[in-house]
Amino acid sequence: MITRKWTAPIPTSKRDEYIDYIMQTGFADYKSTKGNIGAFLTLEEKNNKLYFTTLTFWDSYESIKNFAGENYHLAKYYPKDDDFLIDKPKYVEHQEVVYGNSEAIRMDT
Repeated sequence: MITRKWTAPIPTSKRDEYIDYIMQTGFADYKSTKGNIGAFLTLEEKNNKLYFTTLTFWDSYESIKNFAGENYHLAKYYPKDDDFLIDKPKYVEHQEVVYGNSEAIRMDT
């Protein structure tokens, strides 16, 4: 299993609106991509910004390529992301999962 991690800041005032937006875009996209095992959205407030992180789980790099494209190390963005994101990181992180508790990654359906 492979994890894909992306983090970016938004203004604190756009918290709820952004959560709705990312659920309709990124999370809908994850769920509809074959090979996606699950996804989490986390946030941390610091320096008067909210840092959102998506952590997704995939069965293979090939599945990640089906989601993100051939250059899967690049972050994937959606049309209205500029309305929310203060910064748009160019790259995401990937890591191989070597151990885990499957109950911890069960996705709400």
